[in-house]
Amino acid sequence: MRLTKTTKDGSVAMSNNYQDWDDEEDDFEQPRQQSDSDLLKQLRKELKTKSKMLNDMETQLSTIKAEQRQSTIKSVLESKGVSPKIAKFIPQDIEPSAEAVNSWIEENAEIFGLTVTTPSEQEEPNLATLRQIDAVTANAQTPAGAEDLLLRIQQAGSAEELEQLIYAQGGGYGS
Repeated sequence: MRLTKTTKDGSVAMSNNYQDWDDEEDDFEQPRQQSDSDLLKQLRKELKTKSKMLNDMETQLSTIKAEQRQSTIKSVLESKGVSPKIAKFIPQDIEPSAEAVNSWIEENAEIFGLTVTTPSEQEEPNLATLRQIDAVTANAQTPAGAEDLLLRIQQAGSAEELEQLIYAQGGGYGS
């Protein structure tokens, strides 16, 4: 670093002080260029490695997607009772989802000689029957003594008491 000083006439006078670090910039120019070159080589090598890894992963991804598509289409065809051999005729632009494959099958059923069966809608329940069931259950009485009878059976101390409970309720064999 050199110090400058302005003289009376306006010219700039240079300092006679010499600093050691002034020349350091010049000394490091050449090694820095070499290290930059090494750094660029390393970066290029790393970029090449990463690029190769990316290409490998893209290849694996496309393979997995193709296998998943085939599996999905095959399972949809089998669930519809259609031969899985038809899968090779399904265009690649068809999304590999059950809905898309089902709609494609319905559109092209005539070409392959298929009969498309639409899922049968649930039968509407008979309203008259439901009303009768409702009326019977609404007016039905629950057995009031059922819990009491169970409690008395559990508290019976002998076989005779159990027999009396059974025969008193009309459930006996001889009655």
